[in-house]
Amino acid sequence: MKLYEIQLKTEKYYKLTPNVIFKKSRLQGLVWARFFFFKIAKEEFGFTLQAIGDFAGGKDYTTVIYGIKQIGIVYGELEKYDKYKDEILKDIIL
Repeated sequence: MKLYEIQLKTEKYYKLTPNVIFKKSRLQGLVWARFFFFKIAKEEFGFTLQAIGDFAGGKDYTTVIYGIKQIGIVYGELEKYDKYKDEILKDIIL
């Protein structure tokens, strides 16, 4: 699985224009999609924080950590996160 494929699936799930997720923006929808991408890439596919940050336009690894933590706070329950994660990953063949 490549980071680009995870990006496209995340953008599709959030109904975003392709290749917009890492544009410099603080719009709430983009920020949460970006953070969700960080979490999926790290926890489901094992990409390093540095690799994720580099792919996301040169973001520092601490930004990636922050995003992953924020998704955990927002989604709270593991079941709710799993629901969204499964929706994004359902078309991906591992």
